Amino acid sequence: VPVAGIVPGVPGLVISDQTLHKFTKLMLEKASATASDAGATMVEAKTFDGEAAEAILQCAEDEGADLIVTGSRGVGDLHSLFFGSVSHKLVQDSKCPSLVVR
Repeated sequence: VPVAGIVPGVPGLVISDQTLHKFTKLMLEKASATASDAGATMVEAKTFDGEAAEAILQCAEDEGADLIVTGSRGVGDLHSLFFGSVSHKLVQDSKCPSLVVR
């Protein structure tokens, strides 16, 4: 089984690439439905391979985004110091405003 990802909050659990893609698709379908139910008129879900912050920044640039909204897992400053933070990188490197929601 190729190593595809480590599940946050479940130490030592590694999932296959195929399982990761299925899980991601289901989560995006649920998020898209929730956004549509809340009144969003243009909902488009996309997936990317690679480092999360870089993929989000590239997508925002390609789409001409006016704002990037992301969540924060709140892992803390020490963890971010050693491992980096997607939300921190988005705020620092984005060409458009970024909003981090806790």
